[in-house]
Amino acid sequence: MIVSGLAGLDVPTSTPGIIMLQGLSGTFELVVSSAILAEVERTLNKPYFRSHSSSELIRGAFVSVVETATFVLPTITVAGIATHTEDDLILATAVSGRVDYLVTGDRMLLQLGEYQGAHLISPRDFLNSLEAYARAQPEWT
Repeated sequence: MIVSGLAGLDVPTSTPGIIMLQGLSGTFELVVSSAILAEVERTLNKPYFRSHSSSELIRGAFVSVVETATFVLPTITVAGIATHTEDDLILATAVSGRVDYLVTGDRMLLQLGEYQGAHLISPRDFLNSLEAYARAQPEWT
């Protein structure tokens, strides 16, 4: 979600853009690990992202994520749950960080539904949850 969120900042009214702006503003806690940030940086340096997004905007937002997010050192090992090793590292970060939601567009991860207390949810469903919460909490902005 971080990659699409950063890329979504080019269109701040997009679902990933709104979620990223909300996370960076402190509406919810962003939880990352060094493995996640390394994967994000590797992905953002691919030619596709470099040609389709404002590199200055994305680089600035990446720095904001680094400055804003809670860093977690995974304390558990997850192996063979996801189809890719990188996704197992994301699950390990989510469980170690005791997150309520792991927001992802990865269909294979979404099929898990829940993993050790972390609800795997699509960006659209997460945004719907944020909006429902905001409606129920009028003082919440």
